[in-house]
Amino acid sequence: MTFFGILHREKKGTKYFHTVLKPRILEYISSDQRKALNSYMNDYVILKKDKDTFEVIETGFSYFAFIYGPLWAAFNLLWIPFLFGCFATISIIIIFYYLDIEQFYFLIIIISNFCWGFFGRDLLIEKFVSNDFHPQEIIGANSRVKALVKYLSK
Repeated sequence: MTFFGILHREKKGTKYFHTVLKPRILEYISSDQRKALNSYMNDYVILKKDKDTFEVIETGFSYFAFIYGPLWAAFNLLWIPFLFGCFATISIIIIFYYLDIEQFYFLIIIISNFCWGFFGRDLLIEKFVSNDFHPQEIIGANSRVKALVKYLSK
């Protein structure tokens, strides 16, 4: 048995030939399972502080953090990363100014925003962990609510 079907071995003369017989897999699964195959799922981290306090945070690239950069960090009360990001960006812009290559300012902002996009959600998770939340599980689901329901139903 393979992932894509059943491995079939057939002897013809002195040689063996291997073929994969592909069953029509959609005939064997339910409609709910077919919908799950077609839907997009994200990973969510379940954080728990006490018996009734949960926080569900999506992992991966954050488009809001990419678009808004340090403003996203300030909105999420990530003050130390906000100050560090602003300081680093302004420092690099000043260095580029004194090197007389001002045409790369836009590139600096784009690189900074990519960093915010890639690390923003991780910084948010770290903020909750430092506020006595404990990571419980990573769950794949279509939304935050479904991830929490999956976790609570266990």
